[in-house]
Amino acid sequence: MFLPTYESVHNWRREPNKKKRYKVHIRITIDRDSRYHEITVPMKVHDDEWSGKHSAWVKPAHPYAFDIN
Repeated sequence: MFLPTYESVHNWRREPNKKKRYKVHIRITIDRDSRYHEITVPMKVHDDEWSGKHSAWVKPAHPYAFDIN
């Protein structure tokens, strides 16, 4: 049995769109089985605003960075 792990994921389906803003998901892995859960955010995140770091997923340039992180 493995410990559960979680990680923030930006545009996990790799689907391009015109505005370059994507949803944020949390990937939870339990016993090598990964599931993605959408995080409700006030505004989608642009590629340039995404850092992906564990304690600061969204860069401060995003208007709702404090709320999302």
